[in-house]
Amino acid sequence: MVRVRISGNERQAVRGINSGALALLADDCMKLAEHHPEIAEEAMSLHTEWAALVAKSTPAPIHLREADLINAQARALAARMFEFLKANS
Repeated sequence: MVRVRISGNERQAVRGINSGALALLADDCMKLAEHHPEIAEEAMSLHTEWAALVAKSTPAPIHLREADLINAQARALAARMFEFLKANS
């Protein structure tokens, strides 16, 4: 079994798409996907969703409303990634 580094603080550290904690969670999902074929599809889906959010936020949105929406999506994704990693680590 592959152990990934997750902590309760990592999920709370995700304040938006530019958070390094979100990138760490995405990387941890890919590590699990590489070693556990039975959960690879879900892990890769979470990682792909993260990549899409990064692409959506580059360059940074001009409008505050759009930036707030992306950051809310990032926080929700982080919570799902955290729960997935906790359940499968």
